[in-house]
Amino acid sequence: MLVTGWGGFYLGSMQSGISSVQRGLLDTLLGIGLVSAGAGALNEALERRIDARMKRTADRPMAAGRFTLAQGVMAGLAALALGACWLALTTNPLTVALALLTAFTYVAIYTPLKRVTALATFIGAFPGAMGPLLGWTAARGRIEWPAVALFAILFVWQFPHFMAIAWLYRDDYAHAGIRMLPVVQPDGWSTVGEALFFAGGDDSCKPGALAAGHGQPDLRRAGRRAGPDLPGLHHSLLQHPARPNRGRKPQAGPRSAQGQCHLSAPAVYLAHALRHRETLRKP
Repeated sequence: MLVTGWGGFYLGSMQSGISSVQRGLLDTLLGIGLVSAGAGALNEALERRIDARMKRTADRPMAAGRFTLAQGVMAGLAALALGACWLALTTNPLTVALALLTAFTYVAIYTPLKRVTALATFIGAFPGAMGPLLGWTAARGRIEWPAVALFAILFVWQFPHFMAIAWLYRDDYAHAGIRMLPVVQPDGWSTVGEALFFAGGDDSCKPGALAAGHGQPDLRRAGRRAGPDLPGLHHSLLQHPARPNRGRKPQAGPRSAQGQCHLSAPAVYLAHALRHRETLRKP
């Protein structure tokens, strides 16, 4: 959230013709970080028992018993309130409203729905894609088509990302009772189909597609170059869609392909934003 928020603030500042290296960037990232931390803490409070049943999440503070439920809830609410107040003091009401809406959707809608329906993934993609929109509105004070394009790119990218994680840890999710798509339909073909569908949709959501006709030729050039790389990040999932685990544990660690895959979205997003900074400066 912080990295994509930084990218949104950077591009919004460039759109305004000002430098993003300013106090406002630090204020924005601090506020977004606090709101995100608060939402994450409340999510862990709600899912502490489920987290304890999954190897991937069993060592989280509340799941492992290092924090009590009361401590977790108090920390989450405090961080959420402090972040919202900080954004209100340093940015604008639109950014505050979007940040609180993001936290509410993530904690109050997405989190409980994970145990009910696989459609929770679709709901979760909305707060997951809000980072660049928050950064843009903090810099510009309004929602504009380039900001919507940034949101759309990250929104559709998350489905290959989610499906990759869900496939790798499908046994864990099944044990915890979380209804991810690979759990509900374990043959794998639906997982691959959804990942491919939204990966293909990434091309239509580039900044060039949404900025066309809105006086954004530089964002069109950046979008044409940035988009095609994203779907390929999850080729390992798509190569072996229906192969069972056969009792093997998913590999973990910073050098594993899975770890690189999970961390790639913000890195690729920011890399392309910085790569085209000179392009975006041109009149």
